[in-house]
Amino acid sequence: LKAYLDPVLVSVGREGLLTIEVTNRGGEAAKNVQLRVELPRDKVEQREVSPQFTAAANEVVFRTVAIPAKRTETFTVTYRAVQPGQAWFRIKLTADALGDVPVTKEQAVEIGR
Repeated sequence: LKAYLDPVLVSVGREGLLTIEVTNRGGEAAKNVQLRVELPRDKVEQREVSPQFTAAANEVVFRTVAIPAKRTETFTVTYRAVQPGQAWFRIKLTADALGDVPVTKEQAVEIGR
């Protein structure tokens, strides 16, 4: 699980991009892969999301997918900064192969005036 913010410093009113790459390094397809991103709604508003997703309160929930062996799936969230400060995006990945232990990651962007 890799996550990138571009840019890492964004001004209020400007857009930024969160890109998340999920790689299956195994020899078999990863089944029931689900990615959730908790958005810091006090700091940003969601603009565009890819691929398919549903919105739930302060989360973007991407459609559940299977990722073939040795392949990477890319997910993106475009957001607009609305309030200065540090904005933390909390990412949670679940999949059959992970059992009851999700993979989590946090990424922060600095929002300036």
